[in-house]
Amino acid sequence: MNFIDAVASAFAEAFNFNGRSSRSEYWYFVLFVFLLSLGEWAFYHFIGFSNTVFFALQAIILFPSYSLGARRLHDTGRSGWWQLFLIPTSLLSFVPYGYVDLGDELNVYEPLFVLQIPIIIAFIILWVIPGHAGRNKYGVNPLGNQYDSISKSQMEIGISKKNNMSDELKNLNQLHKDGILDDEEFKKAKSKLLK
Repeated sequence: MNFIDAVASAFAEAFNFNGRSSRSEYWYFVLFVFLLSLGEWAFYHFIGFSNTVFFALQAIILFPSYSLGARRLHDTGRSGWWQLFLIPTSLLSFVPYGYVDLGDELNVYEPLFVLQIPIIIAFIILWVIPGHAGRNKYGVNPLGNQYDSISKSQMEIGISKKNNMSDELKNLNQLHKDGILDDEEFKKAKSKLLK
């Protein structure tokens, strides 16, 4: 999935907390949020837009971020409810830097953010690890094919067996039509083949 598709998918599926999402879909959206945050920072510090714009942009990305995060956790076999541990971190992101200054040296935002670092690191690890190769309880692999958990070699063996059985059934039918096998021999050979 490319950058544009990932961002479009995140917004299209903003309220879908079911299913699975790939790492590329998740991390491209994280890149989008990072770039958006840089833009917010630049406008806030250089142009001076209002806090309303800041809150609006944060609100716009809130649901896509949580739903995509839940689907990404689902891909690793974990519940999306684990994200409840991130709510304090998300709430802190709504606090503009200027609101909580307690003086030149101390800012309330910084100590609270430091407390969230272990949780953030744990979630980064969960979002980085590969998803289950096949189907899991949350759905099919977003990178998989229609056979999902069946490997290519298993598919080839199954197809080969089907083709061999089909060819043998055709041969049996031909032997029966030619009179080489009588009805009882044909039935026995056919039932043996189909077991």
